[in-house]
Amino acid sequence: DMLAYSVAKAGVARLTQTLALEWAPYGVTVNCVAPGQFPDPETGDPAQVTASRERAKTSIPLGRVGELREVGLLTLYLISDASAYMTGETLYLDGGLSHA
Repeated sequence: DMLAYSVAKAGVARLTQTLALEWAPYGVTVNCVAPGQFPDPETGDPAQVTASRERAKTSIPLGRVGELREVGLLTLYLISDASAYMTGETLYLDGGLSHA
């Protein structure tokens, strides 16, 4: 159900902004990762993983699905001192799909 998905995703983004403002006085940052397609070849059906990779070539601006490692790398950035001045942001990790 696309309506429920869209409302939930928007709600999480707004919750992130609200919590960021509430917790900023305490030095706490709050950010959100909004991942796109990340099929897992270790646990997913191989045929579905292959189909996702093929569809991505034409539907995702970067022409590929994400690798699970990329979610981990973004998370490492968010918990590092490098992102200490960032709060209230939703980071779309989707190969540019959210802007297409």
